[in-house]
Amino acid sequence: MNSPATAEERTLVSGRGTRLPMSITDQFWQFAKEAILSATAAKTDEDRESLLELARTWTQAALQVRQRTPSSALSSPGAKGARHVY
Repeated sequence: MNSPATAEERTLVSGRGTRLPMSITDQFWQFAKEAILSATAAKTDEDRESLLELARTWTQAALQVRQRTPSSALSSPGAKGARHVY
């Protein structure tokens, strides 16, 4: 099982190899992904359902932030062509 990314690992790497902080929306998507991955390894149905509900909550938060934020403000400065490092 993958361990959750630390705050330091939640960065973007630009095309030039520069590390940039992830946007809040990207962090929320990452949290949702981590909850889903944890749900796949859950030992009980109750744990799995709780983790999937947590993933839904983070996904909804990411979507709400994206709706309220101008598209130019969603990505980190210089993040054009960036890729996530997880």
